[in-house]
Amino acid sequence: MFKPILDRVLCRDTSTYKTFDSAGLEIPEPLRVPSFEAEVLAVGDGVYMAGLKIPMPLAVGDIIKYNPYGADFQVDDQDSWTQGAQFMIRVADVRGIKQPEKTETVQ
Repeated sequence: MFKPILDRVLCRDTSTYKTFDSAGLEIPEPLRVPSFEAEVLAVGDGVYMAGLKIPMPLAVGDIIKYNPYGADFQVDDQDSWTQGAQFMIRVADVRGIKQPEKTETVQ
């Protein structure tokens, strides 16, 4: 396992591609855009600013949306960027944490 330092996050790409638009028409393969989602595998300890430690807002297991241009490097030795690839990003390149869907219970 690779341990990130400071404000870095180790992620596994879980992006999916939208194959149909809202009208039900199939999107051609060259025009499909990934969802840029990843699972957090490990987080750094955080950073110090003005003598104060800023804790990491992420935890292992979180599903995040990320900026695709912020990925530092791939950890595994794959030739191309594929689903399941492990990569490092800074916490500043995380756009948000995907919250689980709320299910309503009927009584």
